[in-house]
Amino acid sequence: MMTKLAPYAVWMGLLLGLLSLCAQAAAANTPEWVDIRSYGAVCNGSDAAPALQAAITAAPNGGTVYAPPCAWLLTTAVTITGKSLTLRGDGSASTLFIWTPSAASRGITFTATDTAQRLTIRDLGLLTQAQGGTA
Repeated sequence: MMTKLAPYAVWMGLLLGLLSLCAQAAAANTPEWVDIRSYGAVCNGSDAAPALQAAITAAPNGGTVYAPPCAWLLTTAVTITGKSLTLRGDGSASTLFIWTPSAASRGITFTATDTAQRLTIRDLGLLTQAQGGTA
């Protein structure tokens, strides 16, 4: 009897996976979920720092700034001030923020103005090309 149910289990797994992807896509279109591509980021080796900063600024308190899979080049620091935020990618090996070795590049600065504020970083790789740099 188990062998007759096995194909249904496979289809059920596929259906649940599809529903999960649909839920992620729906979340990406809500005001709480901000995609850096909506602010001009293009995965072509150009500087994504202005788009990332604009997405951070636009995201509401408690929102998520999403970066899809890419090695995103950042030539300047980004700042988050006065709100809780999640920076999210699709895995630390597939979504990377890479800061160039310029003097202006200093990673992410998070300044909380309230003890309840926090920065959460999920599924992102953070790299620097600068010798002795910080990311």
